[in-house]
Amino acid sequence: MKNKQILIIFGVLVFYAVFLFSGCATTRGVPREGAVENLMELINSGNTEMIVNITNTPMLVDGEMVNRDQEVTSFWAQVNKAGFRIQTGKDIRIQPVDSDTYLLFGDTMEVKTFFSKYVPKTAVTAEIEGTGGKYVFLLSGRNGKYPYLFGFTGPVQ
Repeated sequence: MKNKQILIIFGVLVFYAVFLFSGCATTRGVPREGAVENLMELINSGNTEMIVNITNTPMLVDGEMVNRDQEVTSFWAQVNKAGFRIQTGKDIRIQPVDSDTYLLFGDTMEVKTFFSKYVPKTAVTAEIEGTGGKYVFLLSGRNGKYPYLFGFTGPVQ
């Protein structure tokens, strides 16, 4: 009888452990178009603090890795200061990341390493019209109504 109770308790603990850890895998979900639109509105708002909060560190900017939080803050502050804006309400082209996506950011070992080490399998690219052309955002997961930013490049052809 005592062994049966121990087995039941053990089974319940294993069930809860599996349940808790499986929940962690869902935190980096695939961003939907509405979340991407929310992000574009946020970027246009100039709220650098909030943009920094949803930016993954390290972040990929063009072909360069931005490794420190203060560099991320400086980057978004400069983007805002330069008057960069996204054309909201325009078509947003969202594509899942594949084995060739890294080429949008550069054909270097640093970019390849970034993609293999830091980019979740659920990541997508969002191609959007902005100041001076089309830009590509590398996104995955979600923080409230915004996707996490893993990379930014552009203008692209």
